[in-house]
Amino acid sequence: MRTFERLGAWGLSAIALSACQSEPKASITPVPVAIAAPKSDEIARSDNVLIVTARSGDTAANLAAHYLGDAALRARVRPLSDPSGRTQVFKTGEPVAIFLHPLDPGGTLGAAAERVPILCYHRFTARERSTSRMEVSAATFEEQLRFLRAQGYSPVPLKDLVSFLSGRSELPPKPVVITIDDGYRSAYTVAFPLLAKYKVPATVFIYTDFVGAGEALTWSQLSEMASSKLIDVESHSRTHGDLTKRPRGEGEAAYQRRMKSELDTPRRLLEEKTAQAVRFFAFPYGAASPALLSDLRKDDWQLGLTVIRGGNPSWAEPLLLRREMIFGSDTLDGFVRRLDHATQAPNSP
Repeated sequence: MRTFERLGAWGLSAIALSACQSEPKASITPVPVAIAAPKSDEIARSDNVLIVTARSGDTAANLAAHYLGDAALRARVRPLSDPSGRTQVFKTGEPVAIFLHPLDPGGTLGAAAERVPILCYHRFTARERSTSRMEVSAATFEEQLRFLRAQGYSPVPLKDLVSFLSGRSELPPKPVVITIDDGYRSAYTVAFPLLAKYKVPATVFIYTDFVGAGEALTWSQLSEMASSKLIDVESHSRTHGDLTKRPRGEGEAAYQRRMKSELDTPRRLLEEKTAQAVRFFAFPYGAASPALLSDLRKDDWQLGLTVIRGGNPSWAEPLLLRREMIFGSDTLDGFVRRLDHATQAPNSP
């Protein structure tokens, strides 16, 4: 019996579907080609998909790790009985499709994957309860990190959005990005140990005039966080002033000098102190303008972050990404509502 004849109509449909969903190599859809003999549990293979028979205990994650080299690619592993990908644990003997290339580089097929939530924190406290709306307690932050893990969210570094937004790569199921603005020392003393404990990457946005002040991070602490490879240190300007406003009487030449100072100086300092490339910019107060966006594009900044509520689909403007602010007053239910707003609700302020 030929390899593909064992699959039946369902298997052939799955392979044909995979060819449509992967990037075309020519003007016509590639025709699946059977291999001479299956390997191990393989039933069939094409350029785009591998069909295997599940063994006892097989899951989407362990098959992705074995065949694709990364458990995080579990969204590419789907039983033929449920091509939606919702089923993550398979029955013994069940045919399972393993897609060898990104199913959906732009994240446009699934409603949950269409919008990437970026969460924005500011300050943390080791006290049991926060005393400020902008301050999240250690217990609350850990509860939120545990919730993300329990609910199957995949924390990803902000840098992964660069290739996602350009359509060059896909993200794991239920992606979420953690960011921390301003550079308060509690990002190091409270948040950093918890991020390390749960192995969650994060981006810290720094305005450099603040570094070393009373409640601020020091350069040594920033360097330590950056060297962990878990924390990315990026720019939040030099002074944290509203860069969309011009003081009365400021001419064009003076404005350009000020913008150069606000954009170039922190970039140079942060790269020097952390040995990391600085490519992302969080707008002070979340405020952007056409002139500021033009400056960012001219100087090859890759991502710009606002504090406009909502999530980020694959077609989002990279220099105007949305974020959900997380407050100390948020209960776990409130945190979940913010996640839901970013992943499911229409993109509106």
